[in-house]
Order: sequence, then structure tokens, then C-alpha cells
Amino acid sequence: MGELLTKLRQQGLLKLHLSMRDGTFRDLSGNGNHGTPSGAEIRKSENGFSGWFDGVNDFVNLGDHLDPLTEDFTLLCWIKTRVIGHAGLMSKEAAAQTDRFYMGLDAVGALMGFFRVDGTSEFENAFGGVSLADDILHHVAITFARDGNAIGYVDGIAEPTTYDISGAAGKTFDNTLNLILGARNNGTSNFFTGFMDHPIGLLSALPATEVAQLMAETKPRGM
Repeated sequence: MGELLTKLRQQGLLKLHLSMRDGTFRDLSGNGNHGTPSGAEIRKSENGFSGWFDGVNDFVNLGDHLDPLTEDFTLLCWIKTRVIGHAGLMSKEAAAQTDRFYMGLDAVGALMGFFRVDGTSEFENAFGGVSLADDILHHVAITFARDGNAIGYVDGIAEPTTYDISGAAGKTFDNTLNLILGARNNGTSNFFTGFMDHPIGLLSALPATEVAQLMAETKPRGM
């Protein structure tokens, strides 16, 4: 485990960090938030072992974890896909729920996010970047600073558009839904097609330098 990951774990901020290296969706954060696959499997590629999602009905269920309450938070993972279209990466949401968050790809394959708390949607849009459906490994992240902005990152670089989410400051995000990898709406829609590795969830809005550092510390083999 890298220097920053170790520090975040020691501070109690690292809530989820899945590794697929041993052939399972095992959580390395120390919190025991291991994933239960529904169709998703571990496959070996030129970059080592990663989670594989078929885009039909695959997802990984992580249980009712990563409710940020009033805290800032960050979602990160590596992906590789060639399929253009809406796809869920990390989500804790379902239609009509008052508290929801989502990181995924939009209709053209660009990074997008969604954040809703106490029934008010702060944003549900793409971050203005290019399509990631190019069959190349990319690192994606969204930082949610409750008194500031939601910022999307691709390969360690901030995307062009940010979103003011200061309306969520002081509000409590807490739902009873499962944290899902590879789909949206509690594992019922927007299924992802491709590889995913090192999904991470933590209770801090990382600065750009630390997003880049985590990208370097979790870089898949062969890159």
C-alpha cells in the first residue's frame, strides 16, 4: 500500500479500496467492505487482474457503506472500456431517494456525476471532458467538497467544468441503499462494459495533487 493510501487509512478516512489481485473483490481499507459480485468476475488482462463487467446485468454489491453524512468525500477508480453510452461506475442511489451519489459515464462516454442530499439535487451532469470509450486504461475521480465544488478528474487532470455543491453544506447524506460498482439505481440500470480496478471511496475531498498521487500509487501493472 502506497504512502498516501497508508496515511488515509491511518487517519480513518479510507473507507473502501478493492483489490482484485487475489481473484476476489477484497477490501484493503481495513473496514471489511468486501464486494459480492452479481455476474461480475475477475479476469486477467495485459494489466493484471481486474474486475470484468459485461454491460448486460453485471455489478458488485458492497453493502450499505460509504454514507458521507455531513463529510466531504472522493470516489476514484481505474476503467477500460470501448462501449459508448451511459454506464455506472460507483453509485449509492435509487430513483426517488432523497440522498444519492453517482459516478459514471454519460451518453458519449465522458465522466459525469450526480449528487443529491435532503431531496435537493446539487448537480447531475458531465464534467465537459472527452469520451473515455477508447479501449485505453483511464483513472477517473470525483471530489465532493460540501462547502465548495464537485470536481471531476481524468488521468490526474481536472476536467473543464466544476459544479457548485455548497448548498449541501451541513446536510446529512444517509440512505440504506447498497454501494454498487458497475451499474446505477441500486444495480438495475446503466450497466458498465469493461474492466475496473482499484475502486476507492474515502471521506475527504482530495486536492488535485493527492488525486494524482493516488493514481500513481494504484497504477495497474504494465503502465
